Amino acid sequence: MIQNIAIVGSGFASWGAALALVGGDQVSVKIFDIGLTQAEDDSASRPVPNAKQHRDSFFTYGINDSRYPISLKSERICSSHAFGGHSTVYSGAILYPLDCELNDWPEHSLPDAEDYSTILARMPLLSEHDELESVFKLAPEQSDLSWDPAESAGFSLSGMSRIAVIEPSSSLASETPLQTFCTRDECNKMISTGELQYMNDCYVLQTERIDDRVGLCYYKKGAILRESFDAVFIGAGCVNTTAIVDRSFGMLGVRHYSIRAPQTTIHAFFRLPWKTSAATRIRQSNDLPEIFVEVYDPETRYPRSHTQLSAINKQIIEAVGNRLPRLFRPLIRALRRTMYFALSAHSDGNREMALLRSSINNDATGEVEQTVNITEYEAERNPDLVQSVRRAVFEHWRTLRMIPIPFGDVLADYFRRNRLGGWHFGGSLPMRSEPTQDAECWPSGEVKGLEGVYILDSAAFPSIPSSTVALLSAAHGHRVARTWTSRVQRGGG
Repeated sequence: MIQNIAIVGSGFASWGAALALVGGDQVSVKIFDIGLTQAEDDSASRPVPNAKQHRDSFFTYGINDSRYPISLKSERICSSHAFGGHSTVYSGAILYPLDCELNDWPEHSLPDAEDYSTILARMPLLSEHDELESVFKLAPEQSDLSWDPAESAGFSLSGMSRIAVIEPSSSLASETPLQTFCTRDECNKMISTGELQYMNDCYVLQTERIDDRVGLCYYKKGAILRESFDAVFIGAGCVNTTAIVDRSFGMLGVRHYSIRAPQTTIHAFFRLPWKTSAATRIRQSNDLPEIFVEVYDPETRYPRSHTQLSAINKQIIEAVGNRLPRLFRPLIRALRRTMYFALSAHSDGNREMALLRSSINNDATGEVEQTVNITEYEAERNPDLVQSVRRAVFEHWRTLRMIPIPFGDVLADYFRRNRLGGWHFGGSLPMRSEPTQDAECWPSGEVKGLEGVYILDSAAFPSIPSSTVALLSAAHGHRVARTWTSRVQRGGG
């Protein structure tokens, strides 16, 4: 019997799930997605601090978006890395976390080497032969994931950013515009072969149990529509995913969900001018992060921190120039290739970054209205992390040639206009070995209290590792769908 599957969202987590689901003749997969392809008027395309501009537009995908009947409000948290309903890699941080960085995840919830390898095989990387390869293999084995740096005396690695691209790195030159990898292209391949169906301009409202199937309720062109499926996989982004699950329980009143993120620190360095390599020029010309520094420092209480260092990008130059007298603007432009921001995160010590407050009420007509407000907490300074990163930068002086800028964290905050942290977040619907509350997830990704509904994205992460989560999200989505497929094939339903 054919299993009919719905996937909500089309980012990295959903793409990873699709790879595990398609290809057989016993599964039919349909993706439901907002799918913006152009800037919208008013609040739908309003810039938010720390969002990345892409093709002259900001896409907030349902958050701060007045076109839909649900009100999701945020000053900063948004799906700003998406275009056309699919996700693009901006950070270039294609590094997988080690298992020890996910030590509070249930044992059977960890992606394994098969999951990461499946994703990486479909994601060509612009990468270099450098120190990062000594720990983060381009094709990891299970033993690579299980290595624990806490067993060492501590050390640091530096290397160039690994950027997911459309073409192999060998075909790229420094003067060639870099075509970054986009799940849109990958999904379109599966759509063209009939492996996927794609429904855009759909705002998913909730799920509901209909006998032994899962009903999906969504808003499209002013109408509320319903379809039923054998299973529903949700990867709409942490806040959107949490809002969908919250509505699915149909509870009135107010509930709170904690959003977690690693502890982060922003600092600044001055880089001495010298002849740049071709690898550096490729990254600079495409306005992408250049360098990663991975630190294993037993003195900081956290075994690993992850730092990406980037020159000031064009967007920041424009923003700073608009805030300064015209006399100083040439100076800021001159500093563009010599002043570097460093964004560091701990692999441990997750904190509550924000609180998602969901309020659902019945109006006079009996319709349910939901308002989600996100309260973000200011990032705390971590002097131990600052000193650890500075020591590592000095250890790599011959290649980095960087000097810390006094009060660089204050300067970085001023330039970025963001004191709320700048890393990935999640954990609002965390996986537990034995969930005790509705809306927590089993290790399989299934939501307790919503049979047949599975969470693909970072909402299900019990904690967020220091490395950025594009690769982890795709691998997690792949593991959840792969586990479901194996169970169905064994006759487990």
